[in-house]
Amino acid sequence: MSLVQSLGVSLVPSGQQHQAQNQRPSETVQLVQIGVFALLSLAMLMRSDPVVLVAEIRATILDFVAEIRTTILMLAPTCIQLAPYLAGLALAAIALRILFEYHRGRLYVRALEAESSKQKAEIEANRAVQVEDAKARGKAEEARIAIAAAKTTEAAARAAEAKKEEREAKAEERERQERQEEKREREERLRSERAKNAKGDGCAMM
Repeated sequence: MSLVQSLGVSLVPSGQQHQAQNQRPSETVQLVQIGVFALLSLAMLMRSDPVVLVAEIRATILDFVAEIRTTILMLAPTCIQLAPYLAGLALAAIALRILFEYHRGRLYVRALEAESSKQKAEIEANRAVQVEDAKARGKAEEARIAIAAAKTTEAAARAAEAKKEEREAKAEERERQERQEEKREREERLRSERAKNAKGDGCAMM
């Protein structure tokens, strides 16, 4: 970082060095510094011996591994001390997971029960509608039968009334004929009596 800063200071004009030290460089200047540093690093790697380069890389990796090992050894006692708490947290997480799954299962069961109740209600409603339709059809059929029976009864009553009127007409006709017969018989008896009387008067005059 000091190399980059020195390069950045060298790239800034001499009249502005004091201002560059007091103010933060702009993004363009930072990008230029990073680019110059990358080019210089690449040039140094190109000029260096491959064996030396491999050794430096190996040393860098070993230093990194050593830093990691040191960090792990430093954190090991703390991790050992925190192990019961971590185990408790793990058990709490498992318990919360179990409670969550149980609650979700109960919600699922309730949803299934609600769906089943809804289906039962729909079935009962359809059954009630079918029963009402059947009752309505039965009532309509009974009304039709009653209307047909009423029509049949009315027709039978009309036929009986017609027969009665026919019998009454025949009876009146017989009575009229009987009266005419009686009238004719009376007239014939009157004529015969008049004829007898006329003959008796004639014999008396002689």
